[in-house]
Order: sequence, then structure tokens, then C-alpha cells
Amino acid sequence: MNNRPTGIIIIAIAVLLFGCPGLICLCSGVSAALMGLSGDPYYYFGVDTEPTITLIGGLFFICISVALVAIPVIVGFLTVRRKTQSDGDEVVLIDAEAYEPSETETSEQIEEPEVLDDEIPPAI
Repeated sequence: MNNRPTGIIIIAIAVLLFGCPGLICLCSGVSAALMGLSGDPYYYFGVDTEPTITLIGGLFFICISVALVAIPVIVGFLTVRRKTQSDGDEVVLIDAEAYEPSETETSEQIEEPEVLDDEIPPAI
């Protein structure tokens, strides 16, 4: 991307749409996973369930949050990084003088090599 301020605006939008909800999801996932590990029946969100269900729910929220937080990081890497020469179009420098055949060198004087039948591979 050639326009750096546009890239920064795109990153800010990605952080607001994906990064902040990802961090909130991470906090709730960690708290749920810790509640599931505690083994105390009063900490299961007020529901009488097994601790493994709360632990699995917490781990699920942690996985979702990792994916949501990774999106702004990837967007930031792709928009703000400096492109190398191989990423862009290649620049080919050409000499100013182009080849022009001399007057003595015409198409009649240039001999084309003869192709013998032995050199041509048979068709398959």
C-alpha cells in the first residue's frame, strides 16, 4: 500500500472491530477456565453444572479470542510493511542506444543455419 495514513486508518478500524472484542473474549475465557479449574460449585455462573463444561467453554472463548486478536496483527503487517524490490514491479534499465543494423548488413547477407533432418526429433 503506497498511502501510509490510509493503512493506519485500516489498522485502527481492524483493532476496533476485532481486537477489542477479542480482548474482552479473552478475559471472559480466562475467568471461565479458572472457574472450571477451581472445583467450587458456586462459581459456575450460577448454574449447577460440571466443572468440565465451564472449563471447555473458557478454552473455547480463549481460542476465539486468539483468532480475533490475530486479525489486526495480520492487517497491520500487510498494510504498513515496506515492500521490497521483489514485491513490486521489476525495473529494467535499457541502454539508450538501440541496435540498428549497419548498411552493409542486410537480410541477404545474414545466413541462417541449416537444419538437418537428423537434428529434428521425431514426433510422438
